Amino acid sequence: MAGQISMGARREVVLAVAERYRLAGRTEKGRIGEVMSDTAAAPEKRVNARTMVRRAGWTARTKGEQLRECVVWDESPSGARLIVDNPQEFPEAFYIYLTLDFSSRRHCRGVWRSDRELGVHYVDGHPR
Repeated sequence: MAGQISMGARREVVLAVAERYRLAGRTEKGRIGEVMSDTAAAPEKRVNARTMVRRAGWTARTKGEQLRECVVWDESPSGARLIVDNPQEFPEAFYIYLTLDFSSRRHCRGVWRSDRELGVHYVDGHPR
């Protein structure tokens, strides 16, 4: 088990990095990204491997609702991991905007939740 950490410890690290990234300026965000890309990850068991992106995203429960900011931590063609204030407040299905361009809207479904993270599956299968 050398080199492995518990899920609880991993969650604490993820939350700390996400908070630091949220508050960081452009230069510091670049440094955080460089360090994270050098970090060894656990073997991926998903059908579609996730890619680290660490960028801003926006969510809305329905089309036309006011957008709420989130961090897109990593993503794959079929889904993403989001860092949000309160995952329990999210409905089963909602929309995520990966840019402020409305053509980036994806319909998604929550598949797992933790204290600050939300795993989503893209229902539409492709960007709209």
